[in-house]
Amino acid sequence: MRTAISILLSATAPPLGAATAHADPPPHFEYRDCPPIPSWADPAEWRCEDHVATGTLTVGGVGPIRVRIISMTHAEGPRPDGTSGQVFGRLQAAAERVPGTRLRLRPESAGPSDFLTPGGVINLRFRLTGPGLGRHCTLGSAGDPIPIRLTLAPGGPVQVSANPPIRRMQGTDTTFAVPAATGCGPATPRIDRRFGLPAASGANRLAMTVTYSYKTYDRLPG
Repeated sequence: MRTAISILLSATAPPLGAATAHADPPPHFEYRDCPPIPSWADPAEWRCEDHVATGTLTVGGVGPIRVRIISMTHAEGPRPDGTSGQVFGRLQAAAERVPGTRLRLRPESAGPSDFLTPGGVINLRFRLTGPGLGRHCTLGSAGDPIPIRLTLAPGGPVQVSANPPIRRMQGTDTTFAVPAATGCGPATPRIDRRFGLPAASGANRLAMTVTYSYKTYDRLPG
């Protein structure tokens, strides 16, 4: 069965620089945010995938900004008609400082993501926090998400562990556009100027190292 990030990645990207796929120890996967599966789904055939990721983001002329996804989960398995089904879970990420500013940026889910269709997409928004921004300042939104389509660097994915199954890969995306900021109140023009928004495709870059593991639902803890 195909896995979430591997569906979003193709083997055509340039190398990301010094390889880190073998350097870091694997994370501990807790599967706390696995979504409920359909009532007709067989727990022995449906599995929950849990991903962690670290990397850097450049938006317009600002970056690199550290990105740290603590957990991103989804479920997948066969439908009664034999096709593949999926249920998105939850994305949790850390807020990281934007270089040269008092702002922090945190990736968030901007709606269900497509992990199975070739050329699949993770829909994101980036929440900004800092002086004068309030609680609702974002780049991208549920109505205007930022679609991320990572491309796999040569040599991946790498098997980190067979039992439990753990894979690691690196990928980039430079194709996504970033819309003007929303929900930032009087600071909106300042945010747009600072990041050069809206920023067209080619002006932005996300580079990630992704590690993931999975368990079938009949083996999940609890």
